Amino acid sequence: ERCLKNLRTHHYPSTLTMQMYMLFASHMNIGTPEILHFYQQMEAETAAAPDFHGTNILWVHLLPYYQETLKEYFNLTDDYQIQAIEMNLDYRTPLDTEHPLEALADKMIHNVYNGPYARKAKLVSELAQDLQSDGVINFCHWGCKQSSGGVMLLKEELDKKDIPLLILDGDGMDRRNSHDGQIRTRFEAFLEVLKQRKEEA
Repeated sequence: ERCLKNLRTHHYPSTLTMQMYMLFASHMNIGTPEILHFYQQMEAETAAAPDFHGTNILWVHLLPYYQETLKEYFNLTDDYQIQAIEMNLDYRTPLDTEHPLEALADKMIHNVYNGPYARKAKLVSELAQDLQSDGVINFCHWGCKQSSGGVMLLKEELDKKDIPLLILDGDGMDRRNSHDGQIRTRFEAFLEVLKQRKEEA
């Protein structure tokens, strides 16, 4: 959570692949001394990072790590950055360390992926507000029915807070199904909208 606070205003370059690899820290290895050290180091690095004056994006669902246009804009660049992926933050309530088993049970039961899509939409809306994101991008991987089926609920939730959303459709795994031209057209049009909003603010 302290890292997220830093990422509102600080520049912390990464890549599409590195963002996905964060799942190893946030899920598979969470609770180990090594991951505690990892997050402590990340907190220190984000706090010491320079101010960021570019475009901040909150990403939803999978990242098509191989997609050329998205790599061009997000991989270690100075003008655009992905602050977080909601999959790494699917439960944000502080754990009661005095009652660890009950806390972990609560974490599993109230995880945003264990229940109605409205729970996930609310989380994304809260994250975008907390991070002061300029916009949200939801990548609807063709193989994931939940993401594709619930994205309009997410749009309705973000519209309430006047948070711009770009919905991209594609294949998160198979490069043969990547349509770079379509993604570039929609993505760059979205960036123009965000730019105009910042100029008018």
